[in-house]
Amino acid sequence: MAPLPRSVPLSLLVLLLPAACDDGASDIPADTTGVEIRTVSEYNPTLPEPGVRVRVPGGTWVTTDADGRATLAGVEPPFDLEVFQSIPVSGGERVFQDVWVLRDLTERSVVLPVDEDYSAGISCSVSGQVSGFTGETVLPSGWPDSIESDFDDSTRIYSAQVRLPAAPVRVAAFEVVPGPNPQSPPAQFIAAGQASVDASSMTACNLAPLDLQLQPVTSMTVDLDYALPSSFADARALVYVDVDSAVDGDSIFLGEQSGLSRQGRTQALLPDFGEPLLVVTPAEVSTRQVAGPANGGAASTFSVSGPYVRAVRRFTNLSAPPTETLTVADVPQLISPAEGAMLTADTVFRWSDAATTGSWTMSMLCSVLSEDRAGRNNMNVRSLPVEGGEAALPSFVFDALDSGMHCKWSIERTDTPRPSDRIHAESEQRYLRVP
Repeated sequence: MAPLPRSVPLSLLVLLLPAACDDGASDIPADTTGVEIRTVSEYNPTLPEPGVRVRVPGGTWVTTDADGRATLAGVEPPFDLEVFQSIPVSGGERVFQDVWVLRDLTERSVVLPVDEDYSAGISCSVSGQVSGFTGETVLPSGWPDSIESDFDDSTRIYSAQVRLPAAPVRVAAFEVVPGPNPQSPPAQFIAAGQASVDASSMTACNLAPLDLQLQPVTSMTVDLDYALPSSFADARALVYVDVDSAVDGDSIFLGEQSGLSRQGRTQALLPDFGEPLLVVTPAEVSTRQVAGPANGGAASTFSVSGPYVRAVRRFTNLSAPPTETLTVADVPQLISPAEGAMLTADTVFRWSDAATTGSWTMSMLCSVLSEDRAGRNNMNVRSLPVEGGEAALPSFVFDALDSGMHCKWSIERTDTPRPSDRIHAESEQRYLRVP
């Protein structure tokens, strides 16, 4: 299809599924002789996630019940918590296994967001009428990326796939004048609208139509000053609108500006709709393949990437064009083990002094490279708190490893300099093998 002239309005249609965590008070009853753990979906904290094993280091594993609850008797705060979750997918042919280590928990009642069991749930379609816009062309977009949405120009009806049960399902649309190319932010915002429904208790596809009535919106230009680590020579700015009023919530992607210098100023056009966000990242993150044929399928390839940063700034006051600055420190350099080394219980992970202060964690993902996916083929160390310049894996992590797995590990840090900021920095990834 030929590019549209800049004067032609478009509408952006977006499906939104929030990924929020419950940071508020727990409804778990206090137990003066121990601690209570409740595991819930990190994508919908109203849904319990049963079958998750928890324990204090060296203690006995306790499995959360149908309500996601477990009691650790005789445990007193502060305490460390180990978490082991096995998630069947694809009819049980594969199992994803996630492990966590949480340190210095001080509450007797802890709500723990974990992965959602993707083997459950129902795929449904949500649809509705879009009115209040003048453009004849609609550019549909889905959120998250795996969700697709469509728009029929002749009927002005959108449709999108959702998975039940779910926290409030949101749909939103913009009418815009497009920028000079499909990847650039809009040149003008004309109208916007959104609708939602609480689907957290639905077990059948009985969603009523969610109609969207677009209303005129204004927009403004915002300046962003930024500084990325010295190891980065090229950057890009991504433009979002966060309609869920949370940095980690659901955001509508509006476009990007590439080819920016490592340090400087960029501008973005933001609509008066929701909470506008600007995100600065490296323009490209190097990726190298270390196992499997170059033209192999997803099950027979394995790749690791270079260092990565992502700096998020939210604007909550658009009464005047603000100038904002985001600064990201250098990421650590990995020292050992060497690339391609064997991972054993004696392996010690070491990195440079850049990661000796602050809340750094170590993450690792291990996979079986085989077209035969029966049984375990994924083990994910979600976040292992580390101190200083070295760490070792807890012994229970090795219960989730299979011989022949390929693993990649890195050091990560997430900061919130102020409530509206979120800065994530990650070292390069290194490749390991399981004997």
